[in-house]
Amino acid sequence: MTALCASLDSRYDIAFFDIGPSLGSLNRTVLLGTQYFMSPMGADLFSIFGIKNISEWLSHWLRTYEKGVDLSEQDSAGALADFPVERQPRIAHGFVGYTVQQYITKSKGGVRRPTKAFEKLLEDIPNEVAGSLGTFAAPNLVAMHLGDVPHMYSLVPLAQSVNAPIRELLASDGLVGSQYKQRDSYVSNLGEIVRTLARNIGLVN
Repeated sequence: MTALCASLDSRYDIAFFDIGPSLGSLNRTVLLGTQYFMSPMGADLFSIFGIKNISEWLSHWLRTYEKGVDLSEQDSAGALADFPVERQPRIAHGFVGYTVQQYITKSKGGVRRPTKAFEKLLEDIPNEVAGSLGTFAAPNLVAMHLGDVPHMYSLVPLAQSVNAPIRELLASDGLVGSQYKQRDSYVSNLGEIVRTLARNIGLVN
């Protein structure tokens, strides 16, 4: 994984690896070989438990990795110099933030009506993330909370059916009524997330 990332350095400013919510060997390989990681979350307890598990497993993986490097040096001093192997994976200080998927709410008179249980979880998330992943924070981190991802209702299947990203959906694709506002809100929210992420990884000031 480290070799793959190194091969991409001269071709791209940034490459994303989208991995599933598990802690299996494939995801471990990706995480240990990349420079940064971010965590998409939902307004649910599973996301909070997941953050705690990631913290515990990352700590364990990093300790195991460093022991492996030490043993290799003891047995064959300098042998690792011929390979793109880092003494300490950059992911040890690579957490660059999290996003939160908005939950579905009812509205009255155009005003969003929050749900108490969900709102309590949303209040807990910042402290839970800081407590679990703060030690892995990237040096350029300006904000852990990158932003919220709006619930897109029927726009996701619509975009899939016409093979187009949500931000490019038009009337000719079947976009109608309030979907225009949903599309524009999506573009605005993701734009802010990307700008904050770029600052967190030092890509822009």
